[in-house]
Amino acid sequence: MPFIAVPKPRDSDNMNPCLVGSWAKIPNGEDAHDMAENIFLNRDNIVPLPIDKHYLTDFREKHPDVKAALLNGIEFFDDQYFGTGESEAICMDPQQRMLMQGVIQALENAGITIEMASEARVAVYTAAWCYDYKDLLPPDQYMATGNSASVMCGSS
Repeated sequence: MPFIAVPKPRDSDNMNPCLVGSWAKIPNGEDAHDMAENIFLNRDNIVPLPIDKHYLTDFREKHPDVKAALLNGIEFFDDQYFGTGESEAICMDPQQRMLMQGVIQALENAGITIEMASEARVAVYTAAWCYDYKDLLPPDQYMATGNSASVMCGSS
C-alpha cells in the first residue's frame, strides 16, 4: 500500500474530525469491499455449515438444515506481534483478537504507522457484542483480560 502523508495541523482548534481508515470483518468475505460486492451480486452470507469445520460434525449431523454466517480466519492471531503469550491468546475472545488485528489494518489502510498514530490526535471507535466465549473455556488466569468489554476497547 502506498504511503499517505498526513500533515500536522497548523491550528488544531479549527480541525474537523474525519475518517481516514476503516476495517470490517464480514461473513463470506474479508473486508468492506467484499461486503459491497456481496450486496451488489446479491450473495447470501448465511450458508450451510461448512464440511471442512470438523468440530461442527456432530452438530451438523443433528441439525442438517442449520445455516450460519461464519467469519474466515478467526483462528489466526500473531500473539508475538501483539505482545501476548500463546496461553493468553487462546483465552482471549476471538472478537478481541480480531479487533486488535483490525485496528492495525485500519491504520495500514489509512497509510498511518503505529508511530504516527501515537503522536497524533487519533480516536478509535469500536463495538463488540456477545461475551459467550468465556463460557466455552475453563477458568484461567487470563479469563478477565481476555473476555472483558472494557479491556477489549482499551486494547485497540
